[in-house]
Amino acid sequence: MSLALSGPFMEKEKRRHFMYRRMLVLLVALFCSSIMLWGCGSSGGGGSSVSVPVEDDSAAVNDPTPTVPVNSAVARTNWAVVPQLDIADATVADDGKLTVNFTLADQSGAPLTGLTGFSFIAAQLVPSGDLISGAQDAQDPFFWQSYINRVEDASAAGTSGGQPNNVGPGGAPVYEKAIQATTESNGTLVDNGNGSYSYTFSTNLKTGTFFPVDPATMTYAFLGDTALAFDANRTHRVAIQFSGVTPAERAPVNAFYDFIPATGLAIDPAVDASRLVAETASCNACHDGRLALHGGNRTEVGYCVTCHNPGTVDANSGFNLDMANMVHKIHRGQNLPSVKAGDEYAIWGYRGTEHNYSEVVYPSLYYGSTAEPLNCTACHTSTASTPDGDNWYTKTSDLACFSCHDQLEVGKEFAYHAGGTYDRHDQTAGSDPYPADQANIDARNCGGCHTGTATDLPRLYRRTFYAHSHDFARPQFRYVIESVSVNANRQPVIRFRVQQRANAGAAFADMDLLAQLPEYTPVYGGAAVRLSSGPNFALIYSTTGTDWDLNRPNGQPASASLANLGAGTKDGAGTGSGSAGTLVANGDGSFTATVTGGSYPAGATRRAVFMQGYFQLGTARLDTPSPLTFVDGDTARREIVEQDKCLGCHGGIGFHGGNRVDNPLVCAGCHNPRLTSSGHTLPDGQPEDEVSNNLKDMIHGIHGGTLVGVRNFNGNATAYDFTTIMYPGVLSNCLSCHKEGTFGQPATGTAVTTNVTLDRTAAEAGADDLVTSPYSASCVGCHNSTEAIAHFRDFNGSVRAKRSDVVGGEERCALCHSISNPVEPVDGVHSGLQ
Repeated sequence: MSLALSGPFMEKEKRRHFMYRRMLVLLVALFCSSIMLWGCGSSGGGGSSVSVPVEDDSAAVNDPTPTVPVNSAVARTNWAVVPQLDIADATVADDGKLTVNFTLADQSGAPLTGLTGFSFIAAQLVPSGDLISGAQDAQDPFFWQSYINRVEDASAAGTSGGQPNNVGPGGAPVYEKAIQATTESNGTLVDNGNGSYSYTFSTNLKTGTFFPVDPATMTYAFLGDTALAFDANRTHRVAIQFSGVTPAERAPVNAFYDFIPATGLAIDPAVDASRLVAETASCNACHDGRLALHGGNRTEVGYCVTCHNPGTVDANSGFNLDMANMVHKIHRGQNLPSVKAGDEYAIWGYRGTEHNYSEVVYPSLYYGSTAEPLNCTACHTSTASTPDGDNWYTKTSDLACFSCHDQLEVGKEFAYHAGGTYDRHDQTAGSDPYPADQANIDARNCGGCHTGTATDLPRLYRRTFYAHSHDFARPQFRYVIESVSVNANRQPVIRFRVQQRANAGAAFADMDLLAQLPEYTPVYGGAAVRLSSGPNFALIYSTTGTDWDLNRPNGQPASASLANLGAGTKDGAGTGSGSAGTLVANGDGSFTATVTGGSYPAGATRRAVFMQGYFQLGTARLDTPSPLTFVDGDTARREIVEQDKCLGCHGGIGFHGGNRVDNPLVCAGCHNPRLTSSGHTLPDGQPEDEVSNNLKDMIHGIHGGTLVGVRNFNGNATAYDFTTIMYPGVLSNCLSCHKEGTFGQPATGTAVTTNVTLDRTAAEAGADDLVTSPYSASCVGCHNSTEAIAHFRDFNGSVRAKRSDVVGGEERCALCHSISNPVEPVDGVHSGLQ
């Protein structure tokens, strides 16, 4: 019970929805900063020229303070001073005392001496054969178990951080007491004066540690009420936490070391038992480069699991705090079967504080998904540093699998599939249609059925790997735009290829499109793929010389489908249609498309073409990344976002039904300053306003938790509210998404963002359109308080001003916020190092 959450965080704790369909963000950063507290003792504490005479004050939120969340999940420390902590070796003496030797140095390698802020823990890697009678086999997992434990008291007399701890679901704890792993620091620490240290544990490993007399106090009776017997031939882990000095001097850092006491040597995972299933870098892909929990002191997954293993339980909620079980549940959040059935996933932490994750939605959207965390490979894959990364399908367990599939319970009946009545996990004789599997059903081994190697038909549909892995780097189709030129009629002439491969391991090969048009071509594993639903070309450009701002209805591009080009037809349907043109084979596998039904305006610049759309196999979409190429000789629009940074958190991005995939520049082509959330005039009486859907405004507003508006499609108006979003990283770190040096640039000449389009058919900007100036548009997505908006206006900024009221004069943000400005430079304030 070791973490005090910061006040600002607690005020914002309810802001937890993540992006898309009011999704609550995956708060793994939050999960430990607010819940790992119980498992680790008491070692922590917790450039248009615009000015605005008259504007719409309804843009301000009724909140006297900016709405930027203070994210205590990712410690706001100076990451540049994280020291180097390295464990040299560890030995267990005949008297059972463990000694670990380690070094501490600054980033330059200079030794750090005289420091004492260390905590230590030791754990044994226990085979699951110890948990349930029966021999350990190749498919059985291993678990860590700490030698150092404590009792959490949730009885009427129990306290946490000086506050009553007798709280839980419905107001009462599930268990009065529960065992939890913890750390120690009361052993013997020796400073050798040269940056090297040694620590001898006070805990005697050979005496062992005991578990609850009443195993019922644990949701998972790990070893029952017996001692953890020391075994010198088993893998052990020693881990160290250095809590730092001050953020400006030394940031916290962790280290762990796996060894065999009998030999005194570090393990060889190829020979020795190991459990290296995930690494911190996978967490930090979403959590902004440095996940720092328990007040910022715990930063390394290999350290977290020494406490968060099956032997640690939250007495208040009754939930097991095993790392896999807890993290999986947090990630699945509102999609947990138990939550859908009306229960909650909530855990009580420091000072008896409830942390409810029942609305979390995972942000990794594999193509066409609804934010279900089905992609285990986002965190788990076998690499040199995580040789056990494939355990999720080769050595499965109930703690891991039942964490997400929490409607399952071995030996109990449940409706496995929608409308189903039998239980594949019920061991009752005759209840399973595949009784040969029943011998493999126990609480440790899901792999008896759900194996990654089974090939027989009865098991094929149950293979874990194919149900829970999505390789975003291996689409089966590839679009390649080799060049774009413009003919005398200002029509694009596009040289391109469409390629496919039969499976993920095969090489891409050019498709013979014309031989199969207009309907079908056998491509995907010999199956018939519908080409008429396949890709199309979209034409984008700038009329201002800066950003894309198509002078078309609602700023949307003309397009031409590949199928219609090849068939010499045009569909004539929908805004932006104009699909007449020709498709000619070049003889080398490439084709040339000339779009005669669409052209670029005279004087247009930054002209480009992108490909979008997908082939269809039956009812399945085969989403394909969208390439974009500029017209030969045109100046490219600047690229300010790194696609890999988006994919680091989202895995794969396939919005608009999977038509636009994995390319932020393509997103900006349609989501330009002329696009709003509605292509139609809104009906009267709508609860929210139409708002700009310029990519910058929209993405900043969604991530910042400030975007509120309404979308009107085919006369159906739908309100949306993203104000409950909590970003999983450091919101002020622009480098989380942006490239170096691409934010904080002068706004002169850039396009204003439109908030209202009065008529879908109007291509030109209207005098009554509400507009926002470019610098202000960048900032108001997060800084949307009344005071912040007033500040923008004081310096010639515009927020939701009528276009007819905007007069000359640049925004003066650069007076204080230009790059390297001595006052408050944007690149300094928003570089993530504060």
